[in-house]
Amino acid sequence: MPSSTAQPRYVTAYWKARVTRANGKHYWAHTRTICTTDINFEISEYLKEKEVLRVQVYAFHKGARRLLALKGHVSYSVLLSSGTSFGVDMVYDHIESQSLNFIKEYMQDRQKSQRGGWSLV
Repeated sequence: MPSSTAQPRYVTAYWKARVTRANGKHYWAHTRTICTTDINFEISEYLKEKEVLRVQVYAFHKGARRLLALKGHVSYSVLLSSGTSFGVDMVYDHIESQSLNFIKEYMQDRQKSQRGGWSLV
């Protein structure tokens, strides 16, 4: 049985993101969940599995804005029940250390707030 202090696999995060494909086209997306290995977001375009992406996430936490720079590939893309947008999961191939540290801190704070602690999320 996992300990109660174990970090969750992912946490919810509702931030705006700019997704850029290898051909240079970019699209706006909204994140849904994030963790230290991958990110899930909603986007209006279908993205093929294993497609390489660059994602810039405009994160906000504890009163500070942060631009997270992520590079990775699509692990899956599914049509959502709305019929007009897709849920995409992207696994990181490269992430800057500052971005990774921010995600770790955000996840810890979200976990505290879910246990009843107080956090400015």
